Amino acid sequence: MLRLCPNGLAFSGSGRGMLQHCDYPHRANCPDQEGRVMGQTPAGSDERCPWGYGLFVHKTSCTRYWQCWNGTASLQFCPFSLLYNDDIHACDWPDNVPECQQHPLCRGIPNGRLAIANSCVRYWQCLGGYPQLHRCASGLAFNPESLHCDWDTNVPGWYVVLHILESLVG
Repeated sequence: MLRLCPNGLAFSGSGRGMLQHCDYPHRANCPDQEGRVMGQTPAGSDERCPWGYGLFVHKTSCTRYWQCWNGTASLQFCPFSLLYNDDIHACDWPDNVPECQQHPLCRGIPNGRLAIANSCVRYWQCLGGYPQLHRCASGLAFNPESLHCDWDTNVPGWYVVLHILESLVG
């Protein structure tokens, strides 16, 4: 007897799959060049779920994605620092998802350091387009010219700050 898999799923073999021997097409190695699954066409209930079943990109966030089950969309979140990669249908490292939007602080510098105005010891470290706040070790200051932590005596303007502080305390 011929049976069809639910919309968005593909036959994965007898005793396999997540529903009636059917699974996501990428796990069953089944989509054709047009993205059709076993001749099916999308029959989803809304824009979040173009197919009845599947994992789909969130339109405004790279850290979230939609999991559709029987036409019902459930919002899913990637764990800390990971982004949804539609190529592998899973959360992945930011370096592997270059098309994803970047945080405004890191535009143009997806992987690098940025000085923080009015801070001698803190700086932003951009990784995959997302900033992480860092602090130089004790006795060091962030050098905005070399973009590294350096001896405070080598950092331009550090002596001015040091003398102002000494005059307030002293």
